[in-house]
Amino acid sequence: MSIFCCFKSCRPRYVRLVDNIFPSNPSDGIVRSEMEKLTYYALSAPEKLHRIGTYLSQILGRDIARRRDGSVYIAMEALNQLLLACHAQQINLFVESFLKMVATLLESNNVSFQVLGTESFVKFSKIEEDTASYHRRYDFFVSKFSAMCHNHDKDTKSRLLVRLHGVRGLQGVIRKTVSDELQVNIWEKQHMDKIVPSLLINMQSGTDDFRIKELTTPSDEQHPAELAEQALRELLSKASFATLVSVLDPALEHLDTHKLWTPNEFSIKAFKVIMYSVQSQYSHLVVKSLLDHLAHKGNSERIQCSILDVLCAIVPISSSAALGPSVIDVFNMLSQHLHTISTAKSMQVNFKESLIKTTGIFGEVIPDYQKLEALTFYMNKAKTFMEKSSLTGNGDTVNENSVYVSLLLQCSVKISEPYKSANLSSISSSLMDPLFKLSLMLSPTNRGLSHDVLLVLFDKHSNRDRFKIVDSYKEILELGLEPSSATKYDKEFLTCHLPSIASFLIESFLLEDNTKENLVHLCQCLTILSLSAMSPELLVDVCRIMLAVQATAVDHYTMDSKYSEKRKSFLVNLLEAVGCCFLFIAHFSAIPEFQDYVSEVMRNRRQQHVCLLPSGLLSPATVVSNFSASWLQKKILFTSDDIEHALRGRSGFPRDKLAMPITQHRFSQVDNRSLISVAFTEVDSININVDSSEESAQLRQSKDLLPASAITFEYLKKTLYKNHSDTEQMNKKKLAEHYKTATFEQLLSELPPNPSEVNQQYLKNLFIGLSSREVDTTEEKGIDDWDVPSLLQY
Repeated sequence: MSIFCCFKSCRPRYVRLVDNIFPSNPSDGIVRSEMEKLTYYALSAPEKLHRIGTYLSQILGRDIARRRDGSVYIAMEALNQLLLACHAQQINLFVESFLKMVATLLESNNVSFQVLGTESFVKFSKIEEDTASYHRRYDFFVSKFSAMCHNHDKDTKSRLLVRLHGVRGLQGVIRKTVSDELQVNIWEKQHMDKIVPSLLINMQSGTDDFRIKELTTPSDEQHPAELAEQALRELLSKASFATLVSVLDPALEHLDTHKLWTPNEFSIKAFKVIMYSVQSQYSHLVVKSLLDHLAHKGNSERIQCSILDVLCAIVPISSSAALGPSVIDVFNMLSQHLHTISTAKSMQVNFKESLIKTTGIFGEVIPDYQKLEALTFYMNKAKTFMEKSSLTGNGDTVNENSVYVSLLLQCSVKISEPYKSANLSSISSSLMDPLFKLSLMLSPTNRGLSHDVLLVLFDKHSNRDRFKIVDSYKEILELGLEPSSATKYDKEFLTCHLPSIASFLIESFLLEDNTKENLVHLCQCLTILSLSAMSPELLVDVCRIMLAVQATAVDHYTMDSKYSEKRKSFLVNLLEAVGCCFLFIAHFSAIPEFQDYVSEVMRNRRQQHVCLLPSGLLSPATVVSNFSASWLQKKILFTSDDIEHALRGRSGFPRDKLAMPITQHRFSQVDNRSLISVAFTEVDSININVDSSEESAQLRQSKDLLPASAITFEYLKKTLYKNHSDTEQMNKKKLAEHYKTATFEQLLSELPPNPSEVNQQYLKNLFIGLSSREVDTTEEKGIDDWDVPSLLQY
């Protein structure tokens, strides 16, 4: 017996220290005093840490095989204490042994050992290492912890316990690797395909009613769903622009695999967590991923609607940052889905409504200038398709394009609804021109949608919601409309764009297929524009617009027996609309004479022809059976002379413009510049001489003129510098030839005199003259005769 004791004392010291921490009865726990000795030894001799870890690993494996649970707990407690106490450079070698023992515990079928291994790994993940380990891999731990997250044990308590520690283990892996670029790349697809679904499936289990009971530690009181959400948030908060997609793809695949889009309560919850967790500058990637995923779900309308509902729920979270720098790309994706719907054999009503709703949500979160960009994009796209329809003439194509344009207009209305017009100058011609041209090509129903967009652009104080067709000034007061004076920028806008607006409004009023709703919209547009930029000049121009509409209507729709009842109704509706606009303009002009004149015309209409009052636009039908051309008297019509007389004596009102006729043009045939030069001027005063095409061609040939397309920057540059470069080259060539052929004496004689010698000679003559003081009238030079400029030569 003594011989064996002698051999026992010959063992290495670290072995003896490790053996001493194990008591004779494992239930007594670790021997604290011996553990302190072992810790001190490890700190004093850090080179022994690797051997200590290897020996403890051997003991742990032996005890697990022999089912000595008490010794296993003691060994892991010793490893944990050594790991927390030692931070030497040799710690990496010890960590390898530690992770090997943790892996051994996790491979065990004993739930207690799995819990013990997970807790040890979580403690290790919280340690900040001084040096990174480039060769360390966590593939096993990712796979094992993910498998624990999917545990399906029949025992509820055991299942939740394993899932909870599986989530905690994944959280430890994320904490250990995600912030260190030199560690293993946890963002690889093979890892994210395991981590993300494992977290989502535990978040989904949070909807169940079971809870963990009778757990041993306070930390275990947390539910797996809560901890999984916390781990997912931590993972997403560390994601960068390049790595965020590697998290989103597995999440979308998980929702597809488990059919969690319908119903979409969990999908909305999951993506809200994602949207709240990612950095705000990367939130647009979430929206883009959902839109790309939407494009691959064309075979299921329900799933498409659910994805759009998710988008509507998450986009307002990050406001305009959710759409990213390229807002037009997002709206382009939505418009492509609208086009797919318009060409489909069966109209997907729910998907169509979801797309329009989503477009409106997107329009709410972006700033006003991006709203205008989106509107410009939609209007140009709609105009292009309408032009294609008019060119092709194919019935099916025209119908599809008409449906598509209608959907684009509905989306445009949704985008424009939250727009706040600060000043009119923010509206560019790139938006107004296609909007005007499109409106004139549309059907009456779709034309009303384009008018709604125009109303929002012109409205500064939400007057469009309070506007109504009325017959008296008293009723206008009750509406509570709010006018505003034209700012400097508004006046600049009107100076540039009012001619095109006037041409559009006149042509819109005179479209024969207008309904009463269209005329009400046009009256509203003209009134809202006047209220948003009140000025004497605009008031006169609005009067001219309405006078032009009235004159054209009376001239082209004279009441006669050969004209149909429909044309007579249209003329009556136009006169009602003109009276409505004059009523509002006169009220807000605050000019008593003008107000009295408009009231007189309205009174005459009320006494003689009630059907010409503005309120007639609100009635479903127009009575024109007894209407004739004799009714069109001066008393019931507005005239420029009477308006000019009412404005007489008022400063700031250009009354002379009232007599100037507005030249009506088809808006699609002229541009803004020609309208500015023609529309508001006397047509007879314009005299433009244009050469015939033959004479122009002969002149071009005689003068060798180039066509405009050939005049480029390079051509101008070459032309400007051609003569200069040729002369310079010729001079250089002559000088070189002269140096080659001339003699040496000739070259010396051609040299200019030395400035210093000239100056010396000048001073010498000056001093000689001062010393002799002899004046010779025939030879003396005055001060003006001396070569003074030679003094300035050096």
